[in-house]
Amino acid sequence: MMKKFRFIETESTGRTATVWLNRPAVHNALNAGMIDELTFVMNLFSNNEETDVVILRGRGRSFSSGADLNYMKEQSELSDSDNLADARRLATMFESVYACRKVVIASVHGHSAGGANGLVAASDYAIASTSAIFRFAEARLGLVPATVSPYIVERVGISQAREMLLTGKSYSAEEAHSCRLVNETCRVEFMEEIIERVTTEILKSGPMALRTTKQMLGRLKKMSSDEDIASFTSGLLAEVRSSREAKEGIAAFFEKRKPYWLNINK
Repeated sequence: MMKKFRFIETESTGRTATVWLNRPAVHNALNAGMIDELTFVMNLFSNNEETDVVILRGRGRSFSSGADLNYMKEQSELSDSDNLADARRLATMFESVYACRKVVIASVHGHSAGGANGLVAASDYAIASTSAIFRFAEARLGLVPATVSPYIVERVGISQAREMLLTGKSYSAEEAHSCRLVNETCRVEFMEEIIERVTTEILKSGPMALRTTKQMLGRLKKMSSDEDIASFTSGLLAEVRSSREAKEGIAAFFEKRKPYWLNINK
């Protein structure tokens, strides 16, 4: 089922949803409307019990060229309070991708610049065409990649993030893969095949198990005490082992049959 917004399109098939950035004439540059719509649909799919995978893509020649510079110019002329509110809107968009309860896959082709790289880094899995180019040029415009930086640092580490964000240079898909900004690359004509393969592998897992694993990883990131980690993980395992889904998965294994979630349309 396809649904069109002003700057975003969504498509749902079985357990998979696709979110298209849809400003192809400007390489899907992020403006206020797209930011709001993307936040809305990510939260929508996060709470949709029928969806387990969300694929983030761009219409036209590029994934996204990052923030629309006309939009950025407008924001710079706002009052301090309005400017701060808009910056928080951008941060909320990245968090809606990162904290989505479903597995998020970013499919990158053409150009990915600025804020678009934040979307890539906030995703759970990223696939890039070998011809894709990643640019980190905020500082060259006198800007700071503030709201994307937490996700870039988590993805590639602080040392690599220093190189990316301070030099402002462009990275090939192979270089982005080498530093783990993206998980794998392929020729653009094979993108659909790779997306299908990765999605199929993810959907072999139980819906509850996927959601709980994502939530677990988010919690672990914030824990520092070994005692807290042991208490949390042991409690979680005990809880999940007694769930209907876990019992079904184990029973299906011993009975040499597919668990019920594999009978749901992809």
